[in-house]
Amino acid sequence: MNALFLYLLKVSLAQCMLFGVYWLFLRKETFHQANRFFLLGILASSLVLPLLPFPDFVPDKAVHSSTPVSSVQTAYYTLISQPLPASSSMPVELAASMEVSTLIYWSVVSMLIMYFVVQVLALYRIIRRSVIQTHRQYILATSRAVGNPFSFFRYIVVPAQSVHEPSFEQVLRHEQVHVQQWHTLDILLAEVYTVFFWFNPFAWWHKKMIRLNLEYLADKGVLAAGIHSQQYQLNLLKITLEQANLSLANNFNRSSVRKRILMMNSPYSSQMARLKYLLCIPLLCGLCMLFGLTKAEEVESNLTAFSSNLSTVVQKSTWKATKQGNTRIINGIVKDADTDRPIHRAHIKVKGQSTDVITDALGRFSIDVDQKDKVLVVETFPYQGIEMALTPLNEMTILLRLSDRARYEGNRFGPNGIFVGGSSVFRSSFNEIITLYKPVAIMESPKPLPDSVMYIIDGKKVDKTAIQALNPEMIEKVIIYKRYEAEQRFGKGAGPGVVDVYTKK
Repeated sequence: MNALFLYLLKVSLAQCMLFGVYWLFLRKETFHQANRFFLLGILASSLVLPLLPFPDFVPDKAVHSSTPVSSVQTAYYTLISQPLPASSSMPVELAASMEVSTLIYWSVVSMLIMYFVVQVLALYRIIRRSVIQTHRQYILATSRAVGNPFSFFRYIVVPAQSVHEPSFEQVLRHEQVHVQQWHTLDILLAEVYTVFFWFNPFAWWHKKMIRLNLEYLADKGVLAAGIHSQQYQLNLLKITLEQANLSLANNFNRSSVRKRILMMNSPYSSQMARLKYLLCIPLLCGLCMLFGLTKAEEVESNLTAFSSNLSTVVQKSTWKATKQGNTRIINGIVKDADTDRPIHRAHIKVKGQSTDVITDALGRFSIDVDQKDKVLVVETFPYQGIEMALTPLNEMTILLRLSDRARYEGNRFGPNGIFVGGSSVFRSSFNEIITLYKPVAIMESPKPLPDSVMYIIDGKKVDKTAIQALNPEMIEKVIIYKRYEAEQRFGKGAGPGVVDVYTKK
């Protein structure tokens, strides 16, 4: 999945779940100041959580057998330097749909940004054309171009005709609370958030709750100044929105007047109700584990894709490199004789030829052989190796059975190196060993590997640039250690994987 869309999905998931805590347990409480920071904290947490370098929460279930690694499974690849084949990349249809989705996303973001800028310019134009009176804590702007009072940062904009009305002091006090507590920042943050997460309906709902809670705070400030509650509520009902609303401003009256009046008449929440804020702690821990797990699996899949694509290059390139004279191509698939499941990374070679290949994740292979009588050798742990004479057919299905020892112990390797022993599932303890029989160039991963992957040349830790600058003629072999094997061999600092390069002595 596109990295941008994956990040947007994680942020939306975190925001949705945290906002659910607020909606279910906190929105009716009278802790308006605490709710303000809780709502802003949801925005910040949802943006930051997917970016944090979480530890690997996947339990280490690797079983390290006393059997030498080389005897468990060793995959030899004859590798030539050439671009990855099209079959190993993203399907064309999927890539095209991702491009269209990206275009749609940024198009909507661009339109919302332009609308945001237009709103700011409209506020600036109204304030610039108003009569300005500077006070100690705010700037009063009297304008004939507005029908309702609002505030924007330190500016309080009021209709010119409302200055002499009896309710003006209440209106002014309401907007002063907005100015003193910097409520405009909350609104701008919520607006910017919805610009980039416009596809998430909970983001728009979140913005609405932020605005409503700010009105609760302003109402509370007015009543704390000694203004009679019933009189203030009557004035709220009298004020109507006859003109267009300015969405970036703190408006005195909004469509949520009924909710504000109900909140003003609600009894104060008990101090025990503050314990509800602790409900977000297990949720945050769960999100940390989820994002840590997905990040670890993403790195694991990148390393797997890296080595799998090397295997694919071998299968596509080996027979092309050795093809000469009267030869033919044999295509086939290797399966488990008992389960009929494809066997990944079975080693296939032809006796008397240097040609050998490795099956892909679907058990498929393609190998070039001479037209003379040849014997095909198929080997992979923990199955019994077989030798079979090639028939005139160009396609074949090869069935392998577990070795007697593996069958006795109830062991089996599944896809992607998952070792199944009895009723438990363990990560296999073998490493992928890539032996280079000819000068090659170090290939890039089909997906960018994270910077935390460790690179080693002849036992010394190096950076990725040193690997890329290495003379291919000096390379003897490359060993890829995945997550668990890397930690066992190099310690916790090994990160998600290690690329170990040995040069010729």
